[in-house]
Amino acid sequence: MSAAGFFIEPLATHNRSTFTCGEASVDSWFRERAGQMSRRGLAAVHVLIEEATGTVAGYYTLSNFTVNISELPAALAKGMPRNIPLPAHLIGQLGVDARYQGRKLGDMLLYDAVKRAERMTGDSASLGVVVHALGERAADWYRRNGFEPFPDFPMHLILRMQDIRALP
Repeated sequence: MSAAGFFIEPLATHNRSTFTCGEASVDSWFRERAGQMSRRGLAAVHVLIEEATGTVAGYYTLSNFTVNISELPAALAKGMPRNIPLPAHLIGQLGVDARYQGRKLGDMLLYDAVKRAERMTGDSASLGVVVHALGERAADWYRRNGFEPFPDFPMHLILRMQDIRALP
């Protein structure tokens, strides 16, 4: 999935100071912590760049993660090992600058993140991609994109790797 006039690349020396998506924690994390977390190897930060201006239109982070089988939806937990944490990927942050919202760029970022996780799964196993939605509106958006909520933590959702593989 792509949008004309935009591309995704790893965070480098991009100007993050004016990024505002409307969620204060997402904004401040990107402006104040993204560089440090990236340099420390704690989050792979990917930025969506508008080609014409070089402006950061959005970003997401992808990290390794583990889940406990007891937290998973029953259908996903069936047949899984019960005595070890299960490998997954985590989209820890995702935001689209307010100036670019309404153009489906969040969908582009999400698609890039899950397909990137799929590619990495060939070298390092992963059950799927997990997100921790910050609110009901975000959780609804993730559910519309195929994510399933954890039974006891409905703001934590997972998209199974087998479902990611089925995406075009």
